[in-house]
Amino acid sequence: NYQALLDDLLSHGGLASLLLFFAFVVIGILFLMQLVLGTVIDTYMEEAQKELRSKRVKQAKGLMRAFGVLDLRREGKLRHKAFDRLLHRLRPSDSPFERQLKFSLLSNKYKACANSAPSTPGRPSTPGRLDE
Repeated sequence: NYQALLDDLLSHGGLASLLLFFAFVVIGILFLMQLVLGTVIDTYMEEAQKELRSKRVKQAKGLMRAFGVLDLRREGKLRHKAFDRLLHRLRPSDSPFERQLKFSLLSNKYKACANSAPSTPGRPSTPGRLDE
């Protein structure tokens, strides 16, 4: 497409001018590719972060809704009986001992957190805790 330009470069400047011209073109293309690729990657990362935040919010809302269904007395904690029924329905292959073990491990974990965290008057210290 640029035969006249290439002929001028070869006739007046020789091989060095031609190499300089091609190096300039290659460097320019690489620079433009870097700009476009950087913009595409930044846009993708922003969208991926928005999607991740949206999934986390949906997950938290779902967990709070599920906890609200399980916490019938609105005490901010699950009783052993409700937890046992839930696990029995979700994992029927678990033995009663395994369900008891899971409950005790989770309730001890949240009891330790409750002892270290200051509580607000009128509110339970750890919402969503398991209690016997």
